[in-house]
Amino acid sequence: MKTKWGFSQFLSQKTFNNAANGYLVDDCCIFGAEVFVIQRPLKLEKSVLKKPSGGTITWKMDNFSKFDQEFCKSPVVSIDGIKWYLSAYPKGDVSSKDTHLSVFLELLEPITLLPNFEVYVKCKLRLRNQINFNHLEKIVENRFTSTSTDWGFTRFVALEDVYDSSKGYMLKDSLTVEAEFILISKTE
Repeated sequence: MKTKWGFSQFLSQKTFNNAANGYLVDDCCIFGAEVFVIQRPLKLEKSVLKKPSGGTITWKMDNFSKFDQEFCKSPVVSIDGIKWYLSAYPKGDVSSKDTHLSVFLELLEPITLLPNFEVYVKCKLRLRNQINFNHLEKIVENRFTSTSTDWGFTRFVALEDVYDSSKGYMLKDSLTVEAEFILISKTE
Protein backbone atom coordinates (compact mmCIF):
# COMPACT_ATOMS: atom_id res chain seq x y z
CA MET A 1 0.00 0.00 0.00
CA LYS A 2 1.37 3.41 -0.95
CA THR A 3 1.96 5.80 1.92
CA LYS A 4 2.80 8.78 -0.28
CA TRP A 5 1.97 9.93 -3.77
CA GLY A 6 2.97 12.98 -5.76
CA PHE A 7 5.00 14.51 -8.52
CA SER A 8 8.74 15.03 -8.62
CA GLN A 9 8.17 18.15 -10.71
CA PHE A 10 4.69 19.58 -10.34
CA LEU A 11 5.59 22.83 -12.09
CA SER A 12 8.83 24.54 -13.01
CA GLN A 13 10.61 26.79 -10.53
CA LYS A 14 10.45 29.61 -13.08
CA THR A 15 6.64 29.34 -13.27
CA PHE A 16 6.39 29.06 -9.48
CA ASN A 17 8.54 32.16 -8.85
CA ASN A 18 6.83 34.32 -11.50
CA ALA A 19 4.63 36.72 -9.48
CA ALA A 20 2.20 37.06 -12.40
CA ASN A 21 1.16 33.42 -11.90
CA GLY A 22 0.10 34.00 -8.28
CA TYR A 23 1.74 30.94 -6.72
CA LEU A 24 4.20 32.94 -4.63
CA VAL A 25 2.82 36.08 -2.97
CA ASP A 26 4.89 38.10 -0.47
CA ASP A 27 7.38 35.22 -0.32
CA CYS A 28 4.61 32.83 0.86
CA CYS A 29 2.60 30.08 -0.76
CA ILE A 30 -0.15 27.73 0.40
CA PHE A 31 -0.16 24.05 -0.48
CA GLY A 32 -3.23 21.89 -0.25
CA ALA A 33 -4.45 18.45 -1.13
CA GLU A 34 -7.83 16.78 -1.30
CA VAL A 35 -7.83 13.22 -0.02
CA PHE A 36 -10.59 10.78 -0.87
CA VAL A 37 -10.75 7.48 1.00
CA ILE A 38 -12.38 4.66 -0.89
CA GLN A 39 -13.27 1.58 1.11
CA ARG A 40 -12.50 -1.58 -0.81
CA PRO A 41 -13.12 -5.15 0.25
CA LEU A 42 -9.98 -6.89 1.46
CA LYS A 43 -8.36 -8.93 -1.28
CA LEU A 44 -5.34 -11.14 -1.29
CA GLU A 45 -2.70 -10.10 -3.77
CA LYS A 46 0.20 -12.00 -5.19
CA SER A 47 3.06 -9.68 -6.05
CA VAL A 48 6.78 -10.25 -6.54
CA LEU A 49 9.16 -7.34 -7.05
CA LYS A 50 12.13 -8.35 -9.21
CA LYS A 51 14.64 -7.24 -11.79
CA PRO A 52 13.42 -8.59 -15.13
CA SER A 53 15.75 -10.60 -17.33
CA GLY A 54 16.41 -9.08 -20.75
CA GLY A 55 14.59 -5.98 -19.64
CA THR A 56 15.64 -3.32 -22.14
CA ILE A 57 13.88 -1.80 -25.13
CA THR A 58 16.35 -0.24 -27.57
CA TRP A 59 14.93 1.87 -30.39
CA LYS A 60 17.08 3.42 -33.09
CA MET A 61 15.19 6.25 -34.76
CA ASP A 62 16.77 6.74 -38.21
CA ASN A 63 16.18 9.85 -40.35
CA PHE A 64 14.97 11.71 -37.26
CA SER A 65 15.01 15.18 -38.85
CA LYS A 66 12.75 13.94 -41.64
CA PHE A 67 9.96 12.57 -39.38
CA ASP A 68 6.72 14.15 -40.46
CA GLN A 69 4.32 12.11 -38.29
CA GLU A 70 3.04 13.60 -35.05
CA PHE A 71 4.19 10.50 -33.13
CA CYS A 72 5.87 7.16 -33.78
CA LYS A 73 6.21 3.81 -32.00
CA SER A 74 9.12 1.47 -31.37
CA PRO A 75 8.98 -2.23 -32.13
CA VAL A 76 7.15 -4.22 -29.43
CA VAL A 77 9.24 -6.06 -26.81
CA SER A 78 7.95 -8.68 -24.36
CA ILE A 79 9.36 -8.28 -20.85
CA ASP A 80 8.27 -10.82 -18.24
CA GLY A 81 5.40 -11.89 -20.48
CA ILE A 82 4.02 -8.36 -20.93
CA LYS A 83 4.27 -6.49 -24.23
CA TRP A 84 5.69 -2.95 -24.16
CA TYR A 85 6.79 -0.29 -26.62
CA LEU A 86 8.13 3.24 -26.58
CA SER A 87 6.31 6.11 -28.22
CA ALA A 88 7.82 9.43 -29.17
CA TYR A 89 6.61 12.77 -30.42
CA PRO A 90 9.63 13.95 -32.46
CA LYS A 91 8.48 17.58 -32.39
CA GLY A 92 6.86 17.41 -28.94
CA ASP A 93 3.34 16.55 -27.88
CA VAL A 94 0.63 19.18 -27.53
CA SER A 95 2.16 20.71 -24.37
CA SER A 96 5.71 20.93 -25.74
CA LYS A 97 5.12 21.54 -29.44
CA ASP A 98 8.29 22.38 -31.42
CA THR A 99 10.38 22.70 -28.23
CA HIS A 100 10.99 19.18 -26.86
CA LEU A 101 11.16 15.51 -27.76
CA SER A 102 8.39 13.68 -25.82
CA VAL A 103 9.01 10.03 -24.85
CA PHE A 104 6.68 7.51 -23.15
CA LEU A 105 6.72 3.85 -22.09
CA GLU A 106 3.46 2.17 -23.11
CA LEU A 107 1.65 -1.06 -22.32
CA LEU A 108 0.59 -2.76 -25.59
CA GLU A 109 -2.58 -4.73 -24.88
CA PRO A 110 -4.14 -3.27 -21.73
CA ILE A 111 -7.65 -4.51 -22.52
CA THR A 112 -6.45 -8.12 -22.22
CA LEU A 113 -5.48 -7.55 -18.58
CA LEU A 114 -7.83 -8.64 -15.84
CA PRO A 115 -9.67 -5.72 -14.19
CA ASN A 116 -7.61 -5.84 -10.96
CA PHE A 117 -4.30 -6.63 -12.65
CA GLU A 118 -1.52 -4.09 -12.10
CA VAL A 119 2.08 -3.94 -13.23
CA TYR A 120 4.43 -1.78 -11.22
CA VAL A 121 7.45 -0.69 -13.25
CA LYS A 122 10.54 1.28 -12.40
CA CYS A 123 12.71 1.95 -15.42
CA LYS A 124 15.18 4.38 -16.92
CA LEU A 125 14.16 6.17 -20.08
CA ARG A 126 17.41 6.99 -21.83
CA LEU A 127 18.56 9.03 -24.81
CA ARG A 128 21.91 7.53 -25.71
CA ASN A 129 24.88 9.80 -26.26
CA GLN A 130 26.48 8.27 -29.36
CA ILE A 131 29.87 9.94 -28.85
CA ASN A 132 30.55 9.08 -25.19
CA PHE A 133 28.62 7.55 -22.30
CA ASN A 134 27.07 10.80 -21.07
CA HIS A 135 23.50 9.57 -21.71
CA LEU A 136 20.40 11.53 -20.71
CA GLU A 137 18.43 9.35 -18.26
CA LYS A 138 15.16 9.90 -16.44
CA ILE A 139 13.41 7.49 -14.08
CA VAL A 140 9.87 6.30 -14.77
CA GLU A 141 8.01 4.79 -11.82
CA ASN A 142 4.37 3.91 -12.34
CA ARG A 143 1.61 1.36 -11.91
CA PHE A 144 0.21 0.30 -15.27
CA THR A 145 -3.34 -1.06 -15.46
CA SER A 146 -5.98 -1.65 -18.12
CA THR A 147 -6.87 2.06 -17.83
CA SER A 148 -3.44 3.58 -17.06
CA THR A 149 -1.35 2.46 -19.99
CA ASP A 150 1.51 4.94 -20.47
CA TRP A 151 3.93 7.07 -18.51
CA GLY A 152 6.80 9.30 -19.54
CA PHE A 153 7.87 12.83 -20.22
CA THR A 154 6.31 15.47 -22.46
CA ARG A 155 9.56 17.41 -22.11
CA PHE A 156 12.09 14.60 -22.20
CA VAL A 157 14.81 16.69 -23.87
CA ALA A 158 14.88 20.09 -25.60
CA LEU A 159 15.00 19.78 -29.39
CA GLU A 160 17.87 22.29 -29.47
CA ASP A 161 19.90 19.77 -27.42
CA VAL A 162 18.89 16.93 -29.75
CA TYR A 163 20.16 18.85 -32.79
CA ASP A 164 23.28 20.21 -31.04
CA SER A 165 26.06 17.95 -32.39
CA SER A 166 28.29 18.68 -29.38
CA LYS A 167 25.74 16.90 -27.11
CA GLY A 168 26.20 13.65 -29.04
CA TYR A 169 22.56 12.54 -29.06
CA MET A 170 22.13 12.64 -32.84
CA LEU A 171 24.65 11.00 -35.13
CA LYS A 172 24.07 10.69 -38.88
CA ASP A 173 20.47 11.83 -38.35
CA SER A 174 19.65 8.98 -35.94
CA LEU A 175 18.77 8.86 -32.23
CA THR A 176 18.71 5.87 -29.91
CA VAL A 177 16.09 5.82 -27.17
CA GLU A 178 15.97 3.07 -24.55
CA ALA A 179 13.88 1.89 -21.64
CA GLU A 180 15.88 -0.17 -19.15
CA PHE A 181 13.57 -1.96 -16.72
CA ILE A 182 15.01 -1.81 -13.21
CA LEU A 183 12.13 -3.45 -11.31
CA ILE A 184 8.84 -5.01 -12.30
CA SER A 185 6.03 -6.43 -10.20
CA LYS A 186 2.77 -7.99 -11.32
CA THR A 187 -0.21 -7.96 -8.99
CA GLU A 188 -3.22 -10.13 -9.64
